[in-house]
Amino acid sequence: MSSIFTPNKTSARLLVDFATKHWAHSDNEVLRLRYLMLYDLFIKARSYAILNKICFWLALGAGIA
Repeated sequence: MSSIFTPNKTSARLLVDFATKHWAHSDNEVLRLRYLMLYDLFIKARSYAILNKICFWLALGAGIA
């Protein structure tokens, strides 16, 4: 199995790893632009994941209080 397929990975990270391997260094400009758009979505997904974790712990603390 390829090294990009591991169970401890988010779906956004899997897509970025695949795109990096196949699209990032392509001569085709359309594929490079597709990689750029996918990487931008990955940044947003990471931001929401961090925000989700912070809000979870705040809600848990507020629930206990």
